[in-house]
Amino acid sequence: MDIVKQIIDVFEASMKKNIQISAGTNFRTDLGLDSLKLMGIMLKLEQNLDVEFPLDDITPENLNTISDLAELVTTALNAQCTEIGGRHD
Repeated sequence: MDIVKQIIDVFEASMKKNIQISAGTNFRTDLGLDSLKLMGIMLKLEQNLDVEFPLDDITPENLNTISDLAELVTTALNAQCTEIGGRHD
């Protein structure tokens, strides 16, 4: 399954309101998420995707949209696969 779709599914399941979410959706301006709510959803993503995000990479400067998060997930998955001798695309 596409990583963006998986991320959108987790966000839609976590949101209390019915809102259209796409790759360009901004966490703060479109979804109204503060950093605490965003971290809670990211923990769900870590569990669902069996991945760990480096805390240094989770900053408001580099993590604003679903697309940004998809990049972070892909990087984290590739790092994990490299550790065990593979690659995730």
